[in-house]
Amino acid sequence: MNFEILNLIVVEIKKKKQLSKLDDSIVLEKVKLVINSDKKLIQFIESANIDKISKSKLFKQIVKLVRNDLNRIYGQFFVPAFFKTNFSEQLLSFDFTNSSVKDLMKLHLSTKERIKFYDSLISELVDFVSKSDIKLLDLASGYNPLSSIFYFDCGVKSLDYSACELNKTDVSNLNDFFDVFSSKNKKFKGQAHVLDISDFDSVSHKLFKQKYDLVLIWKTFDLIDKKQAEQIINNLNCAKLVISFSTKTLKNQNMKVKRRGGFQRMFNRLGFEYVAREYENELFYFLTRKMIKLNVE
Repeated sequence: MNFEILNLIVVEIKKKKQLSKLDDSIVLEKVKLVINSDKKLIQFIESANIDKISKSKLFKQIVKLVRNDLNRIYGQFFVPAFFKTNFSEQLLSFDFTNSSVKDLMKLHLSTKERIKFYDSLISELVDFVSKSDIKLLDLASGYNPLSSIFYFDCGVKSLDYSACELNKTDVSNLNDFFDVFSSKNKKFKGQAHVLDISDFDSVSHKLFKQKYDLVLIWKTFDLIDKKQAEQIINNLNCAKLVISFSTKTLKNQNMKVKRRGGFQRMFNRLGFEYVAREYENELFYFLTRKMIKLNVE
């Protein structure tokens, strides 16, 4: 493929504010996927005149398709204030109070929506794990790791928090937060990694080699292939998971059917018992791996 043209497409896609902070490499991979799915688009890229390409219908079609996909999995979660905020500068005056954490949470839509119930949700998570020392993995975390401070408010003595996100900028912000928090609280350890869990090979990442007390996968499984979601669960070494789904459509309308019947059948098939808890705009499944009963004579 003509990489000069591909880069031109990437630049055009990132002119949309919600996608402007995405890594070029992520956008480029999505562009390649869209083009390779249609022979007509492949031929267009191979024969296009770079000086005239931006005005063509097929160029605009590629840009629109990739933007729609990236907005669905990434761009929709950011609020305007995020693009006006220097995250590192915010941390310089950060005092790690409940209110200051919630101010930072307003920069990301999912965390902003949970502000009203984060305290009770984290309390429920701590009760669910029933341990005072917790090793936790947060997949496709967004800015949810900011809530790590709440675990200590609920009686947790130590917290080892691993997270992964799609974008390098977000991972860098999370690691900055983890560094500052761990310097204030010696019982906390955190690390964030760049990882796209929609990628089939993501389960080979070192994060999947460790054992966890709790794994969080929130507002993610609706956005990736269902077979990949099942592969992720199968490759996790943990007894307890909490998986959530939005109860709102992309147009912010209430869903008529909030329960995910297909996923509930999957959970049963994979050997999990579950309890569903509904909070505002979000449905959480608390999953516990069933114990294997051994016949002892």
